[in-house]
Amino acid sequence: MTTPPPGWYPDPADPSAQRWWTGSTWSAQVTAATPAGARPSTGKPGIVVAVVLLVVGAGLVAPGIAFMARGFIDQVALSPSMSVPGTRTFVLAPGDYELYEAEGSVPVPALSVSVTGPDGASVPVYVPSGVATITRGTVDYGAVVGFQAVGAGAYTLAVQTENSEPDRVIVAESLTSLLRSMAAWAAAVGVGVLMGIAGVVLLVVSIVAYHRARAVPAGPGRRVGT
Repeated sequence: MTTPPPGWYPDPADPSAQRWWTGSTWSAQVTAATPAGARPSTGKPGIVVAVVLLVVGAGLVAPGIAFMARGFIDQVALSPSMSVPGTRTFVLAPGDYELYEAEGSVPVPALSVSVTGPDGASVPVYVPSGVATITRGTVDYGAVVGFQAVGAGAYTLAVQTENSEPDRVIVAESLTSLLRSMAAWAAAVGVGVLMGIAGVVLLVVSIVAYHRARAVPAGPGRRVGT
């Protein structure tokens, strides 16, 4: 009878497992049985899927963070201002806006502020319930008056105060409205982070499987006569 070459064969003592045949005798090495003609998973498909998850996840996280960072920068550093008392027209997107006044200035009462919408109608103003601030340089600005821009367009703000000295106020989107506009991007960032974590875990598992597959030789999957 021809002696089979070295390899993994069904264990004569346990057909559900495989034992390494040295070419002349059975070794002590035992592994789980592999179906006939099959090789253990190489892990390569998992590596491909992991890379796809990482790329897609990064594609969601990077622009999401950039968009949200730009929103906060625009609010803090780039929001327009106006002299008070005075009148100025702003082109605004839909959202809630607030007038921020430098701390220590004479307060601007809500009754002294009037807002006219794109259609020429008066827009109601209100006193913000929360304490919102914007810092520019070393100056802190606090929200004193708010209004809602229902639609996009040109809004004219007129501020009449009894302050004898000219002052400036910042007109910026409220923090609550800004966060609402970022909700979709925040969700995308969250999904991207989860995809990245899943990709890293899958990549590690697949690499381990790949190295194990290279370390275990394939057997013909048939019993060796004794």
